[in-house]
Amino acid sequence: MLKTIDHYLFTRYVQTALQIFIALFGMFVVIDGFTNFDNFQDTLKNASILQFWGTFLAHYARQSVMVFQLTGTTLGLIAMLVVLVQLRRGELYPILSSGVPTRRLAAPLLWGVLVLNGFLMINQEFLLPKLADSLQVVHGQSSQTLQKVSPTYDRHRIYFDGETINPARRRIEHVAVTLPFPSLSTEPVTLFAEVAKWMPRDGSRPAGWLLGETTPGISQLPLTELGRSLIGRIEQGVFIASDMTADQLRPGRETSRYLSTRELAERVRNPSPGTANLAVQVYDLHSRLTTPLMNLGLVFIVMPLILRRESNSMINDIFTALLLVGAIGLLMFVGQFLASYEILRPDLAAWLPLITTGVTAAMFAPLLKT
Repeated sequence: MLKTIDHYLFTRYVQTALQIFIALFGMFVVIDGFTNFDNFQDTLKNASILQFWGTFLAHYARQSVMVFQLTGTTLGLIAMLVVLVQLRRGELYPILSSGVPTRRLAAPLLWGVLVLNGFLMINQEFLLPKLADSLQVVHGQSSQTLQKVSPTYDRHRIYFDGETINPARRRIEHVAVTLPFPSLSTEPVTLFAEVAKWMPRDGSRPAGWLLGETTPGISQLPLTELGRSLIGRIEQGVFIASDMTADQLRPGRETSRYLSTRELAERVRNPSPGTANLAVQVYDLHSRLTTPLMNLGLVFIVMPLILRRESNSMINDIFTALLLVGAIGLLMFVGQFLASYEILRPDLAAWLPLITTGVTAAMFAPLLKT
């Protein structure tokens, strides 16, 4: 059960983080909305005033999910700095005089970071994948808006192309599928169809694309044994088993931020040669594990620096704390860059900042005022 001091610090941390998010998101809406207002007007030129502003507000309501995910670690860090600075300015000595050790103050801050991590995980695993289509459209458009297909290969080297794709309905219009030679067909062949629809795994049937009537017909395809195991006719038409999902065929498919951890792990296990760099995906997967732990570790770096013994300059302490946290952030950026070019192993690049955070926290722990 939370004691009075725990409730006080935890509530202050949550309120501060919420206020900072509202300020950051408000600034984002003003800047992004002002910059792209012409795009809204061009896309919604035939809409009424109510429809225009309804679409505008709905767009940025969805964007709040992405902004929260991108700024979550920063929110936690700034909120912790604010709470600790307020403690230092007149509140710390009465607490110490009452017999409460300084390390005891870390507990409510850790609870605050755990709650923030929990919301970030829920956001990443459920909200972002659900809103992925809406978050990647041009200002003023909906997820039903047709987009150009960005053709690519799946892991069996089947080449998917088409005229347009509807991301929300998982449909490709005027699709062309080229089968690899000689692995799936004994001669080069391309299938043409009016529509292809993505079908998720269902029982024993694998995931893949359902085409209507194709040209040439399936009976005319010179398939190999492997080709016949992946391509066949079902009741609705020709079915091609493939891990290539609709979001991998849309423009801007190189990011994995919209995927849940389960979907990202599936992409890593079954990489497609035409999509995002596998090393980047492996790095992102490991980062899903290390980032929450690193957020906790920052408490044990920032707290000893702000509440340090025999310190006469709060500005210097804040600057030192931000400098160290910035150095860890730079290490993350450099690690991701090196991993993307396969200079450094992606798993090592993701875990190295966490190791550095732990070592740094252990070094600065003796500075804490008690």
